[in-house]
Amino acid sequence: MDENNPNTRLNPTDGHMVVGVMIDDHYFIGRARAAQLFQFAPDPRETEKKRVVDARKELQDLLAIRQEVQRLFAGAKAANVPRYADYITSVHKGQDGITPPIILYSEQPLKIQQDETGAGWIQIPWDRRLVAIDGETQLAARFEAANRLQETRDAFVPLVFCHGRKQSWARQAFHDLNVLAVKPNPSLSLSMDARDPLTKVACEVAGGRRTRAVLYQQGQQGAASAEVKRSEGRNAGRPARCMRHSSRRYLRREVGNAPGTNQRPPTCRRNGIHRRRMVHSRDAGTGFHDRGPREQRNFRACGAGCYRRDGTPAS
Repeated sequence: MDENNPNTRLNPTDGHMVVGVMIDDHYFIGRARAAQLFQFAPDPRETEKKRVVDARKELQDLLAIRQEVQRLFAGAKAANVPRYADYITSVHKGQDGITPPIILYSEQPLKIQQDETGAGWIQIPWDRRLVAIDGETQLAARFEAANRLQETRDAFVPLVFCHGRKQSWARQAFHDLNVLAVKPNPSLSLSMDARDPLTKVACEVAGGRRTRAVLYQQGQQGAASAEVKRSEGRNAGRPARCMRHSSRRYLRREVGNAPGTNQRPPTCRRNGIHRRRMVHSRDAGTGFHDRGPREQRNFRACGAGCYRRDGTPAS
């Protein structure tokens, strides 16, 4: 029997049959119930339990492949499994949501049967175990969800089968799937989250679609607005910067604070640090520090005049 011939008739007694569509000789999209998925794609966390692995040869082989094309469950990946399981059970109960396809990998080619309409079957031998090169956290979470709610075992799971490829291809696929994707900024994600209580209330109060559009626009500006608020909080109560000089150490004096008035002009921060008794203003003349050429260069670049604290010109 030719495994690469899609017209080959498959014998259901030779392995698991999954219905779907063949994209090419190495790529098949299908669906299977979670209970059937668990038969040819074991819980990946089991391969990291030494006692279990030592007792099962199939897990030893699976671990050897996982070490080449996947990362172990640790840190944020391990912590995300219970939350993902909660999400799966909530979606199964009717909550809005969707789970992406799990991409399964087999180094050996799998048999495929296809009819004239393009629909077909893929067969996984009884003793073959597949590795998830993408969606592994979801796979582990589905095992967790099945322990919490047995009905999730009957739910259909979208699957992608990549077979007949070398492990070097699977490693590159893992990189491309996990690195090349661009994650949306948190503000935009929040504006799209209909389950967020504040976003939901805002949409209901203002009429739905119009408010979502406003929230989307706010989400685009969210990062910049947050930075402005943080900057305002850090600079609260501080004098304004010199608008003609890029240095944060030079401060501008407002036009109303003219020399000789009762309101004293603010001290240049640079001078304050060095305990010099000079201040400068953008609306003053062209005075210079009397402390040396370096200060003269600074104030010539700033274009501000220098005054003593009593308001008399320094030049």
